[in-house]
Amino acid sequence: MNVRKFFRYQLRYYRNEIAVFYLAVIGIYTLVTAGVGIVTMAVNMGNEVHTFSGMETMTLLFMFVCSAAAYKYHLHMGMQNGISRKSMFISNMMISTSIAAIMCVSDKIITTVFGAISAKIGIDGFSSLYSMIYGNSVSQNAVLVFLHNLAFSFLIYMLFSVLGNFITGLYCRMNLAGIISVSITVPAALFILLPVLDYLTGHVILSALLKFVMLAFGMGPVAGTIWTVINPLITLAVLTGIFTIALWLVIRRASVKK
Repeated sequence: MNVRKFFRYQLRYYRNEIAVFYLAVIGIYTLVTAGVGIVTMAVNMGNEVHTFSGMETMTLLFMFVCSAAAYKYHLHMGMQNGISRKSMFISNMMISTSIAAIMCVSDKIITTVFGAISAKIGIDGFSSLYSMIYGNSVSQNAVLVFLHNLAFSFLIYMLFSVLGNFITGLYCRMNLAGIISVSITVPAALFILLPVLDYLTGHVILSALLKFVMLAFGMGPVAGTIWTVINPLITLAVLTGIFTIALWLVIRRASVKK
């Protein structure tokens, strides 16, 4: 089994999961649109109802969970069929790229269709995570906004897919004590130690961190400039690159613990 065959095998695995995911999403959207539309006509009579779809949020969770769940299964299958670690890594990156692209386009189509339908019945569209973050601050050019939205979604989907593979791969290389230690120390450092240090330093740490994150994602002082377009794409690409390298370091000596 070569890279191409292994890639097709993985694609068949994801095909059913993606189909179920979007059937559920379409069902939820239909119920929300119909339910809110009925309430709007019966109660508000002409007043618009604002709603948030969370399309990207649902897809991010799907990408992360699905990648994490599939890692060990595909690793075991690759080893049984004599696939090299390099071939498995290339196949993983190919599948992450393909699924991110497919879901990125699918999300935009679904959001656009239901946005158009909801606008007819008094719902102020189905906004996205991207719209919640950037709104109209990127540009007045609709084409540029659409392309930026598409690139942003693709890169963040890629990041979460690679992150899901990396975390599962890292856990697969650890013993039980290591897994418990990482699972406790990382959240403790983020949610206990960091706030304590921030308090002791007069809230300097979190303030600086917030400014850095806002700059990295084109918000704050640079909002409305060319950096609003460029910064988030560079940030997501760099983060994806870092975790891609980390994933390769994990896969190159990967093994399946019984």
